[in-house]
Amino acid sequence: ARTISELKELGKPFLVLLNSTRPYAEETRTMAAKMEEQYGVTVLPVNCEQLKQEDIETILAKVLKEFPVTKMEFYIPKWMEILPDAHPLKASVIEYAREMLLGVDQMKDVQAEIFRADRNSGMADLFISKMEMADGTVSIEVKMDDACYFDVISEYTGLPVQDEYELFHTLTKLSSLQGEYEKVKNALLGALPQLQWAGVNTSGCTAILS
Repeated sequence: ARTISELKELGKPFLVLLNSTRPYAEETRTMAAKMEEQYGVTVLPVNCEQLKQEDIETILAKVLKEFPVTKMEFYIPKWMEILPDAHPLKASVIEYAREMLLGVDQMKDVQAEIFRADRNSGMADLFISKMEMADGTVSIEVKMDDACYFDVISEYTGLPVQDEYELFHTLTKLSSLQGEYEKVKNALLGALPQLQWAGVNTSGCTAILS
């Protein structure tokens, strides 16, 4: 217990190896879990006299997860970036990021916090895209439900869009309307010089054509 306290004060990443001739036995794992709860550190049962290559790799991987997190980067879909921060969908992701920052101290905490994410907020998946042990940076990609994407399109266009089929149909319809609008605009622009030549004041009144 004293050694663990001294190591914690140093602030360096470490873990406790629980030496046992039966590292995979249930009672050994139970003892390791109790020690983790008591001392607040990672405890790994191993047989130090019979260490294999995979055991050493596991130990090194566990040690790396003990490194502190100094910065977290969250990457959201491009279409969410245009939303104001006050938008309910974006605000829920920002709030989740804030809560996660409070619960993460070491690399090993990141995955646990991801599992705790509220999927009801529209987040379909979260995954770690980068973990830099050298500077303590963690990058997390946020994937949203497809339904959220279509809901936002419907919200901003005022047109019901529920899936890719309706999106394609809506875009085709808007493109057709845009073409008709261009025809009308060009016709009006073409008629404008004739109206001015005829002496019709187009700057301050309405011209009535028959």
